Amino acid sequence: MLELLTSLGPKYVVPHVMVGLPNDDPSLAIKEASSFHPYMINILVMIPTKGTASERYEMPKVEKVMEMVRLSSTLNRTSLGCMRPFPLKKELDARAMEYVDRIANPHPSLRDKMEIYDACCSLPEEFLDEFRAKS
Repeated sequence: MLELLTSLGPKYVVPHVMVGLPNDDPSLAIKEASSFHPYMINILVMIPTKGTASERYEMPKVEKVMEMVRLSSTLNRTSLGCMRPFPLKKELDARAMEYVDRIANPHPSLRDKMEIYDACCSLPEEFLDEFRAKS
């Protein structure tokens, strides 16, 4: 499907790769997605959610997420998506700033260090100005 999308589909294709699923290697997904030269790759982080099947999963460690962020950033433009466990956000967002092109809903402590947009992290660059947040 990704091959069809990147060759025949819309101009902007942004695969989302989940980090933290059990028995999954997101580095393989990042490498495979990057081989199709998408507009950007979006990194998401699994959130164990009480009352769901995922509540038994362990929250990924920041270092594991950063390993995937660094890998993705060497292969493609990368964004950090909105799905991130809040307990990881402050450290993860601060560390990821060096590697990603954008962060969805950044931790409040970082908002004065970046441009803020009221838009999805996958929005094409050419449309960002229309969504710049008013200060």
